Order: sequence, then C-alpha cells, then structure tokens
Amino acid sequence: MAFTLRHVALCSVAIAAVACSKKKAPEPTLPDTKAAATAAAPAPVATPAAVTSPSALDTAEFASETIYFDFDSYSVKASEQEKVRKLAAVLKAGKTQAKVQIEGHCDERGSNEYNLALGEKRARAIQDALAGEGVPAGSVTTISYGEERPAVEGHDEAAYSKNRRGEFKKL
Repeated sequence: MAFTLRHVALCSVAIAAVACSKKKAPEPTLPDTKAAATAAAPAPVATPAAVTSPSALDTAEFASETIYFDFDSYSVKASEQEKVRKLAAVLKAGKTQAKVQIEGHCDERGSNEYNLALGEKRARAIQDALAGEGVPAGSVTTISYGEERPAVEGHDEAAYSKNRRGEFKKL
C-alpha cells in the first residue's frame, strides 16, 4: 500500500508540474490586411480621367471619410449622413464600378464577441445607408474588427468616441 500511495503522490506532482509549465496559447488575431496590402500592392498610378474627374476619390480621401457612432449604437447619426451622401455620390459617379470595403470598429468596452458583432452591425448600417443612396450592393463589402484596431489609444470618452467608427477601404 505504501508503494501505491507513493506512486499516486509522485504522479500527482508530475501532472501538476506539467500542467503549470504550459504557456497559454496566444489568442488568434485577424491578419493585418492593411499592412499586407500595402506591401504587396504596387504604387497607384494616376490616370488622366482620375486627375480630371472632380468626383474621383483616392484612397486617402476614402480614409478621411470616417463615420462615427454613439456608444452601444449602430445607427448612422444624422450628423454623419452628409459623409454617406458624399461617398455614395462618388461611388455612383465613377464610370468603372468602384469596390469599397467598410470596416466596423468599436471601443474596448464589452467582450470581444459582442464588439465583433457590433462592428459588423455598424458596417452593415453604413452599407444599408449607401444602398439607400443608390449604391449597388455588389460594390460594397463589410468586415468587423471589433475592438482590435483602435484609432486612438486611451481609456477615456475622448478615445472611445474616436474608436466607435466605420472606415472605408478602396478595393
């Protein structure tokens, strides 16, 4: 019996040591598509039509048209409707069909799952607003990054308000 008890005690210690020595697996993160696209894509070349067209919107201008949301909301605010109208006009004005991806973002409050769902609702709300302005559904895609890509680091309302947003990426 002493052998069995000693054997059980040694096995318990060995199991505990192995269990404690394991590192926690890192949480999966979404790939940084902006960095990959920047590294892989050649520099854009301005065409005469793009230069002369007053409604042509380049990638930098798309990025500047950020739609902001209220806390825990995915409704496009009245104050943001002008930005939606401007983007819709540009997307409809092009002779070639432009493709845009809407990225939904959240502040750090809430669980990862909740924020991913809220980011998706925000991106789809912008997509619906663009569709209401006549933009074809096939020219707009959505993705949610939840709280993973904050625009501003910080733990106060000023930072949170800048992180609750929808951004545009020209495809």
